[in-house]
Amino acid sequence: RYDRSLVQRLFITLGNYRQHGFGSGEVGAVRYEQEWSLDNRLGLRYGAQRGFHPYDGVREYANFYNLSLNWRF
Repeated sequence: RYDRSLVQRLFITLGNYRQHGFGSGEVGAVRYEQEWSLDNRLGLRYGAQRGFHPYDGVREYANFYNLSLNWRF
């Protein structure tokens, strides 16, 4: 029963980006993940991320999703 666990993670990323001819701007992202360990052989991780980055002086947003299965045999 001690092999089961749930881990939650929150990542916040901030920074600055400079592009020649367009000045500088902020970059950043927020990501949330959960990782389930069902036993010592099987685990599942999933999450979502929302980020922003300036391209040619215009801030653009992107969404990312991830899903992974870890199965040891």
